[in-house]
Amino acid sequence: MATLVRMAKPRDAEAVRRVGDEAFAAVRWVYRPNAAAYANLSAIAPALERLVAEDDGQVVGTVRFGVSGDCLRVIGLAVLPQFQRRGVARALVDELARIAKTKGCRALALYTVTQTGNVPVFERLGFSLISQSPDQYSISMTGEPLTEAYMEQSVPLPV
Repeated sequence: MATLVRMAKPRDAEAVRRVGDEAFAAVRWVYRPNAAAYANLSAIAPALERLVAEDDGQVVGTVRFGVSGDCLRVIGLAVLPQFQRRGVARALVDELARIAKTKGCRALALYTVTQTGNVPVFERLGFSLISQSPDQYSISMTGEPLTEAYMEQSVPLPV
């Protein structure tokens, strides 16, 4: 069955939490968000929207997003581990690009912790690495410094 992507509904809250918990468990050995990250997310949360991806009626992926300047900011893209590499993330990103285009955004934009190995994952999804800097929003589980990668994917403007 094809992946269905739609706006999240209140009834999806528990499934969304489960997807996030399971998807991010794979990177929690590298880092966890610090207090500044939670404060930042709390400050922008009221302006964020959420998509979910369903497979046969089950929520298997999710992502939050919101307009930030001329970009559509992508936050917390998560796919259940058993559904990864099946096009779920691609379906979510494609829908984000469609939404960005309707909102007049020039690009999708995201930040990721380089040490998670997610930069190549996002590159396969069409994002380009724009810059890297010391990560101010994460705590390393090994005590080593972390690097934050800023990535964008261009969105064709409406004709």
